[in-house]
Amino acid sequence: MKALFAWFVGSALPFAALAQTNATVAPAPPAQPAYTLKDFAALPLMDAPALSPNGLHVASRVAINGVQRLVIADIFEGGDGLRSIGLGENDLNWWQWVNDDWLIAGMGTETNVQGMPWYISRVASIKRDGSKINLLAKNLAAQNADDVIWIARDGTPRIMLSYQTSIYYGEPGFWPRVDEIDVSTGRMRSVIAPKPHVGSWFTDATGTVRMGVGYNDANRTATLLYRPDAKASFRTIDRANRRRDESLISPVLFTADPTKAIADDDRDGTDALYELDLTTLELGKKIFSVPGFDLGSISADSSGMALAGVSYTADAPSVHWFDATLAQIQADLDKAVPNQRARILSLSRDRQKMIVHVGAPDQPGAYYYYDINAGVMSLLSKVSDRFATKARLGPVKTIRYKARDGLEIAAVLTLPVGSAVKDLPLILMPHGGPFARDSEDWDWWVQFLAWRGYAVLQPNYRGSSGYGTAFAEGGRAMGPCHAGRPE
Repeated sequence: MKALFAWFVGSALPFAALAQTNATVAPAPPAQPAYTLKDFAALPLMDAPALSPNGLHVASRVAINGVQRLVIADIFEGGDGLRSIGLGENDLNWWQWVNDDWLIAGMGTETNVQGMPWYISRVASIKRDGSKINLLAKNLAAQNADDVIWIARDGTPRIMLSYQTSIYYGEPGFWPRVDEIDVSTGRMRSVIAPKPHVGSWFTDATGTVRMGVGYNDANRTATLLYRPDAKASFRTIDRANRRRDESLISPVLFTADPTKAIADDDRDGTDALYELDLTTLELGKKIFSVPGFDLGSISADSSGMALAGVSYTADAPSVHWFDATLAQIQADLDKAVPNQRARILSLSRDRQKMIVHVGAPDQPGAYYYYDINAGVMSLLSKVSDRFATKARLGPVKTIRYKARDGLEIAAVLTLPVGSAVKDLPLILMPHGGPFARDSEDWDWWVQFLAWRGYAVLQPNYRGSSGYGTAFAEGGRAMGPCHAGRPE
């Protein structure tokens, strides 16, 4: 493990010098490295690192001898070192710190149930030193049991888990219950009993289950259940008839004021954030939007009751920070790496330490540990050891063209590195979904094809996500043959 730790910790880089370290690289000379498919398709050395609340430990999916494992490591030498945890044949889908000593991981595996393949999900709690692993709700859970809806913010090892206890539609346990679980012991306390047709539960930052969202397929009606506090009963405050394409207005964040929340809505054509009055269920002031593009996930501040940031994808993945300190840090990072993109991925509780990914659409990049007080960024790991740190592969940009009816379509174009943009063989690579999209981001598959000399075009045809309601619905109206693919 010591050899792995060598690349994991890396050497400290002065933040001020980072711009020089990642300076603009000229187009590759004619003599190119002999990359192969294995180089592009190799598993990431590190994937989605998450920082512990105190900022002293990191958990990540790491490829070791071609096998992905959950690795927990200390940022600084002199701690417990490195712990590598294998999960057998289970998929490692996600992981998150609960406190400085415990984290949880979502796992899944396919198994045979009554002669049919079923995907089963579970949550395991893992002690930081790797000495103890608990499979949560292991004797009660049915098919779906990895929906963690709350994590305590006071340092105690508590979560709330929403999970099924039956696979049969006619039984109450088919609809999820909510339990509070001590992840250090596995002990459980019932919080919310199953309610017919309610498939999702949501809490506020204090751990009070405030909202449930249900759907009855028999009448195709969605319902929103709400209560202001733990002592009140749930009541239905909104309904939506799916036959008429109605939708619910549901909070994405409960604020410190129990009568207020923040919601997203597409009333102006694209998803935007609004103030929401929970007593009247009326939207108030628009908080943030990006003209022409939908918003993505939000991140809360350290209290969990206010917005820290919101992600979105225009031509490339981006973030808007409401937190002034994080906004300034992002601006400093962007200035330090002008020809790359810096993304803040994980933050310590005090927002003084963070993990940052620095990369580009033509380069997989690397993960760095940034200590704001010290003003130093330290290399955690490159994403891939198959490419030189400064190597730039096929250039990527967004182009736009008109569909036959005049609608503008955005497409991601990747070209072979160092080639003249003329008479190139072309691969047209539409995304799946169709409610998905491509953007200017590292894509090893596309880069491999460009390395082999092809231009690759990825059209975001109508029906793609991220461009607003009308654009998405246009895919259904036109059908797959006329959705805006170049012809």
